[in-house]
Amino acid sequence: MEQRLVKKLTLAFVLLCTAICISLCFLPQFTRWASQRIAFYRALQEEARMREEMSALELMRVHEQEISNVIREKLGESIRMAYMDEGKLSDVIIEEDYLGHEISIFFPGLSESSLNQYPIIGSTKHLKDMKVTEQDGGLRVAFVTDVIVEPVLAKRKGFCYVTLKEPAELYDKIVVVDAGHGGKMPGAVIAGVKEKTINLQIVKQLKKLMDGEKGVKVYYTRLSDRHVELENRVGLANELKADLFISVHQNALGTRYSSVRGTQVLYSESNHGKKNSKKLAQLFLQKTVQAFQSEDKGLVKGDRIYIIRNSKVPVSLVEVGFMTNQTELKRLANTAIQKKVAKGIHDGIMEALQKGY
Repeated sequence: MEQRLVKKLTLAFVLLCTAICISLCFLPQFTRWASQRIAFYRALQEEARMREEMSALELMRVHEQEISNVIREKLGESIRMAYMDEGKLSDVIIEEDYLGHEISIFFPGLSESSLNQYPIIGSTKHLKDMKVTEQDGGLRVAFVTDVIVEPVLAKRKGFCYVTLKEPAELYDKIVVVDAGHGGKMPGAVIAGVKEKTINLQIVKQLKKLMDGEKGVKVYYTRLSDRHVELENRVGLANELKADLFISVHQNALGTRYSSVRGTQVLYSESNHGKKNSKKLAQLFLQKTVQAFQSEDKGLVKGDRIYIIRNSKVPVSLVEVGFMTNQTELKRLANTAIQKKVAKGIHDGIMEALQKGY
């Protein structure tokens, strides 16, 4: 019995020694393999950490480097945004801040986790920054660009693609319309009525008319009661190289009512040539007087006005009526009259464009 036990212990010891010897032979290889695996997982962890710290734009550029040349060629100057499955392009909401060079594209029903499987890939010119956030029950992708661009959306094989194009690539004619004052700058205030409000109401009526004109893109300096710096108003027209720049205002003589009434239009004294500001102002004076049924108070040299003096494109500043005239103030605050004034300005824009502006 004891001999059998001794034999078993001896055999176990021999096997153990053999295993130790064998393992010692492979220890260097095992050590290298273990080190490589540890380094590999550490690299994965570091890459994951770095990607978490990357901006959305940096991450998109990383993904762009990882795609094949075939896919890159197919993308061209477009960005593959999101996999929409059964969603429609009409569901996508686009918000544009032209003055801030920002575009926001909102995909209802999508989450940021969907980008793990289908990341945003591609490249496009003019892109300075990109932010991706999950909010309001959807996915919002915001672009910051170095120039004013227009997003063009397309859907292929379930994916939404966006291409950022300069306005001149898309539209035959470009017009900038400015609703004077706004925000903390009310303009004239007579009997509690603020000029900024009348200006905005007329421009909103004008927008309804211009939205139906094909081939003409109108950019508005404001469509709400917000403050816009003068340099940003004229800067928008200059950057776009607009065919026309129209600013809507109301006149006033002090703060008390007077008998002075009528329409005036200001023009640039330095803008000459065939498409000059004075001819444009004369056209808007005629159209506005007819629409508002007001007295023609003539043209006024306008280089004392910042947006006129600094405009590099044909410009007219329309002073529709005098808020210090009690009768005109009531008419200016009337929605039906505002629609007529808007129609007059609309007709002036379209005729000017037909004349080659």
